[in-house]
Amino acid sequence: MAEWFAGPGGRFRRQFPGSTNYLSAYGKDGQLRRRKSANRDAQTVDPELEKRREAAILKAEEEEELDEAERQERAEGRKAVRAQREAQLNRTPKERASDLRPFPLNENFRSQPVLSEEFREELYRQIVVKKMDLQGVSAAYGVDMRRVAAVVRLKTVEKQWIEEVSLTIHPNTFTPVLLL
Repeated sequence: MAEWFAGPGGRFRRQFPGSTNYLSAYGKDGQLRRRKSANRDAQTVDPELEKRREAAILKAEEEEELDEAERQERAEGRKAVRAQREAQLNRTPKERASDLRPFPLNENFRSQPVLSEEFREELYRQIVVKKMDLQGVSAAYGVDMRRVAAVVRLKTVEKQWIEEVSLTIHPNTFTPVLLL
């Protein structure tokens, strides 16, 4: 067991932000399956084809008789497009339905995607501070009404606990006071 946690199981100590860390999303080697498939897709780009395409673009620019500033501007634009394409290839792909199965043998159960702390705070702010109705917030953000209500209830409890803890700290020593 310790060997597994030192190897592939080590991935489960820290999850990707905004992502689940269910076993079904990972291979036996501990690698994220959807990242592997994205890397396979990235490898299908032919570097020779890219070089020929770049050469054709440069030849077309020569035929247009562009000045050096215009060529430089276009080269920077192409460089930005390549950088954006490369960033997309390196980014972790969005979770698939099969990644949302916490129980690999139960094909029928799918969990909901993880809501980030910032998003939960925004839902709470919309309902409690701005006094928007639950149905409107649910529709605006595409989150089930029951889930929005649960987020608001949990955030309310969390804020109450934080307030209680801050009230039980003695102001001069900053040491917690036990309430019995």
